[in-house]
Amino acid sequence: MKTILFVLPSKMNIRDLVLIPGGVFDMLSKKKDIRLVVVIPRGQYKKFQSELMEREERGEAIFEVVDTTSPKRWYQKAFMFFVKYLVWTDTMQLLAREGVRADVPPAGGRQYLFWVKRLVYQIFGRIPFIKTVVVPRLFLVLFLESPYKNLFEKYHPDLLFISDVKPFWGLYLLAEAKRRGIRSVQMPGNWDHFKYYFPLQSDVLLTNNEPLAEEAYGYENYKRESVSVVGFPRFDFFLRSRETETREAFLKRYGFPENANVILFVSEGPYVLDDGDIVDMLLEKIEDGTFPDNTYILLRPYPPYPGQHGEGEKYGVFEGNPRVAFDTTNSWKAVDNLSNFVSLIAHADVVVETYSTVAIESLVFEKPVVNIGFDGRHTRKKEQSVTRFVHLSHFQHITKTGGVPTVTSEQELIDTVSAYLTDPSHNKEARARARERMCGPLDGASARRLAERIVTEAYAK
Repeated sequence: MKTILFVLPSKMNIRDLVLIPGGVFDMLSKKKDIRLVVVIPRGQYKKFQSELMEREERGEAIFEVVDTTSPKRWYQKAFMFFVKYLVWTDTMQLLAREGVRADVPPAGGRQYLFWVKRLVYQIFGRIPFIKTVVVPRLFLVLFLESPYKNLFEKYHPDLLFISDVKPFWGLYLLAEAKRRGIRSVQMPGNWDHFKYYFPLQSDVLLTNNEPLAEEAYGYENYKRESVSVVGFPRFDFFLRSRETETREAFLKRYGFPENANVILFVSEGPYVLDDGDIVDMLLEKIEDGTFPDNTYILLRPYPPYPGQHGEGEKYGVFEGNPRVAFDTTNSWKAVDNLSNFVSLIAHADVVVETYSTVAIESLVFEKPVVNIGFDGRHTRKKEQSVTRFVHLSHFQHITKTGGVPTVTSEQELIDTVSAYLTDPSHNKEARARARERMCGPLDGASARRLAERIVTEAYAK
């Protein structure tokens, strides 16, 4: 019998690894020689309490609810500030100068620290010895407290698996595992998570796609033999759910005619101020006949709609328009909602988004995707303009494939959408390249690969 501490820091991890039927959790919980101890933050547990309690009552796993923690002493905070900027990606420069949210002060009101952050990288970040030897040793010295020691003493785990490298409190678990000589496995929680440096490495790192693996080598100084690509477990669900709803039923649900072409527009909420302009531009070209007569817009506001992030102000004017339908389902809330989201993408003819994860999710189905790279009918300051997102390192991987064009004007938007509506095979080869590079293995076996690797590492000496 092997015991695994299975750490789920975020709602995405819980949904993708536990709630999706037939996924990683189900596979591990059915193994007679594995005792699964699931560690979840209190706030996340409350969101999914009924679903998780059912699994515990069935004896599928033990659930440990914990309070998260962060650096408390001044020297710990200073150390983590220093470590963070040992990586200086385009994303880090964007965060240090402008930030990514348009509804808060640039760089969280700390633009004055830009040159300090840059100097940290220029002086120390290019020295591998500092990153791979000095920093890990200093972390273990400066962070002697062990808030999760009781979990190790209670369960004596054979393996620590952390499904998201980003949250700080996971470092306490990783440090405790290292002190006790317990093997560890981590994953990035999303495809954009290697934008700054992490002070501790796990024995094994599993990534979703090749760009993440490359960033692990280049930014995080992982050895190549310690990194493996397993794919996106949730994309297994995407592939299984594609045919859950027929095209006919989908169109009928939104009041579209049987021969409709559907433009799926996905809002970015607080990150983008002028999404409403883009919808208006598309609608104008539907109404004036530039697009085919049977073209409709399916608008997915940033959840929850209309109560937060100014979404009601942006999109309220389109409610009741016969050419526009809304889908306000929150895909985070339940697996059924995620299935609905899959249906939106699967039946869209063109997807329009702004530097969103929806881009790679749409590529799973080889859908034409148009990325918005301008501010609608406004002229914005750099810190509020979508043009700043060209510096997002993770999205640059997509851009380089040519499979997701970024449009920088109204005319370019209309021309690109029109090309896709007229000829669905337009840019097909580039989309295939983007799909292969960004979506990881799409064989429906990503969850199985992940589960099997976790078990293998639990038995490794």
